[in-house]
Amino acid sequence: MEVIVHCHHYNARIQRTIEGAAAVDGKGIFVSVSESVFARHIANVLRPDDDAAQRLAVIEGLYAHLGFGRLHLDGLASGTLRASESHYVEGWAAGFPERVDPEKKVRRDVDIRDPGLRSTLDQRLARTAYRELRKVTGFEVTHRETYKLVGYRGQDGGHYIPHRDTYFPLGHRRYSLSVALTDDFEGGGLYFPEYTQDVYRPASGTAAMFPCTLMHGVAPVVSGLRLAIVAFLYDEAGARVKRRHEQAAGMGSTERANRMTTMVDLPGVPESDIVWKVDGGD
Repeated sequence: MEVIVHCHHYNARIQRTIEGAAAVDGKGIFVSVSESVFARHIANVLRPDDDAAQRLAVIEGLYAHLGFGRLHLDGLASGTLRASESHYVEGWAAGFPERVDPEKKVRRDVDIRDPGLRSTLDQRLARTAYRELRKVTGFEVTHRETYKLVGYRGQDGGHYIPHRDTYFPLGHRRYSLSVALTDDFEGGGLYFPEYTQDVYRPASGTAAMFPCTLMHGVAPVVSGLRLAIVAFLYDEAGARVKRRHEQAAGMGSTERANRMTTMVDLPGVPESDIVWKVDGGD
């Protein structure tokens, strides 16, 4: 059986193996080799007559061209480098979520496992939020990922830097759902930096939905607790993409079923009362 592993997932696993080696300085090896290889790449693309600004622009372009993301060198004089997008970090976070950089995300998550609560959420959202999504965009929600209760605490400086929800292997996702459960906190607004500087604070009980490809973030919570229920929505086409990724990763049918739910019309049930059918668990 052939297995295709996307580059940044492959590299993340190599790094984890090297760093975990007991008899060598794994981190030192990884850093020194990375610096050496990237330096050779830079030497091949820089020209002797390039000025400082041109050299920085070339380095930023090379970083993006190699698929690493977006690197900003405008703070180099003060010794600061900034990566607003990191293809590699997204792969690491997907494969090893226990090691998410706190500078990027500080949040506590709990999967909602209670069948009764999941059913209640499905019924109410199908009659309200999902119906409005279909009315406005024409998109028909047929699947969702597991509902999560997420919390950003002021005492932790809870936040999430700008990101997209479709990093590999999560390209099946189409719309992000966030249902606000609290609004008595300071800070913690939802924002979309590619298009506006505005910050949005949905009232408690309000659902916000937006395309998963849209870059967004959660501003730091200054005080209080920002609670929300989140899920990622997709359709039949997205489900096919998801199955292909899972099969390529060698996941068995039971494990795949445990990660997928399907929304269907039941016989005799009006469209306004669409309910969810669970495929082998949730």
